[in-house]
Amino acid sequence: MTGHPFPTLEPPQPELVSQPSTLAQAIQPIRALFLFELGMRMHGRPDGYAWRMLEPLITALVLCIVLSWIVGIPPLGHSVPLFVASGVLSCFVFQAVSLSVARTELFFGRLLEFPPVSLLDGILARFLLNALLAVGTGTTLIVVLKLRQDGPAGLDPGLIAAALGCAALLGFGFGVLILALAQRVPNFLPVWSIVARLPVFVSGALFLPELLPHGMVSWNALGHMTAVVRTGLYPLYDPALSNLWFSLVVALIPGVAGLAVLHRTRG
Repeated sequence: MTGHPFPTLEPPQPELVSQPSTLAQAIQPIRALFLFELGMRMHGRPDGYAWRMLEPLITALVLCIVLSWIVGIPPLGHSVPLFVASGVLSCFVFQAVSLSVARTELFFGRLLEFPPVSLLDGILARFLLNALLAVGTGTTLIVVLKLRQDGPAGLDPGLIAAALGCAALLGFGFGVLILALAQRVPNFLPVWSIVARLPVFVSGALFLPELLPHGMVSWNALGHMTAVVRTGLYPLYDPALSNLWFSLVVALIPGVAGLAVLHRTRG
């Protein structure tokens, strides 16, 4: 017998296209749902997205103008609309993101029943799109108002965007919790739609948070964010409480609790 008794094994050739990694597979459903909602917002037309970008901007602007009639002389600066916007926008972002996350199952419906897609994918997709939209809208509005009313002196867009981003994370945490509770308590979501609008009256939107009782301000995460936004607008403003780390911890608590309830409900 000639030759080797065992066949010679050749080294494997490298693949032309690499297989998707675990991270890529995890991101794919989120990306698909993100693009689905984006397409729904556009209504199949290029100008649809432009209108969806302008719609919350106009809503926030009208809200600021209406509330500015309530405020007489602003405690900071000379512009009433700018002062009101600096307090309203954190609450606006929180409300928009929390409601969008809480309505995840209502929005995507049976799309969440396909095996590659989970409820968490839908939650993250809705959060990413609506947070980007709300934070971008709020930052744009307040920067434009600042430049038109007072000029660029003391303007810190990065600090403003960071504060509104924390408001979005707080909205994510409460949105997940409300979504979980709505599966156990009937008609809980409509109640939250009303409650989510109330923080604007207790977070220093129409006045300085320092005028509120210390306990109400120190434990109010949106009050901290309002103070940080105004720090990015008024260089001489030195709030007593403006801790974004505290706001992040407050956002983490309802988010973890909501995910735990969802896990037990669907387990």
